[in-house]
Amino acid sequence: YRENMSLAFGGYEPLGDSAFEYEIVDGKVRITKYIGEESIIVIPEKIAGADVAVLASSAFSGGKIGAVYVPDSVESIESGAFEACEALTTLRIPIVGDGGENQYLGYIFGADEPDKNAVSVPGTLDMVIIGSGCNTVADEAFRGIKTLSAVVFEGEISSIGDMAFYQCSDLVMVTLDNVTGDIGELAFAFCSSLFFVDISNCKGVESG
Repeated sequence: YRENMSLAFGGYEPLGDSAFEYEIVDGKVRITKYIGEESIIVIPEKIAGADVAVLASSAFSGGKIGAVYVPDSVESIESGAFEACEALTTLRIPIVGDGGENQYLGYIFGADEPDKNAVSVPGTLDMVIIGSGCNTVADEAFRGIKTLSAVVFEGEISSIGDMAFYQCSDLVMVTLDNVTGDIGELAFAFCSSLFFVDISNCKGVESG
């Protein structure tokens, strides 16, 4: 899985400005629609010389998108930005949810609460890579995403919430070797396929 992570976007360059419809808001780019034809998408950090900061609702919905790399310049991914991406297998994002209150993965696929992750996240999604800007894993962040096999965190994680990976039954690997805080109750409950979790630097693990 670590090898696949490093190869997932190898050799792919950021797409040009013409692949997107966008608007400039307060000096930053808000992508409103992907209009390109590539199935593997590397979103550029800048469009028209401005930082790409927001992915709008439905901006990447539908289509035959297989993999998406979202750069660290992105500060917000709106609800449903990747709704109905039924071919998506690999997703690299700098944050979970919108970076605010909605810190569960299904939010960007249109789910309005974490227990709807399972029906909103594409059944094809196999690997999620979370950028170093995300330092906590919220309660129920990946709850019920049964087909997900690997979650890779690029940066240090201060804590993992309750039921964060609850019922992720196909989850094989989670890289948590940089956890510095607590792991909440039932965080990995019913992860029946889990093979590798490194929590050697974790300062405390709650029971349950």
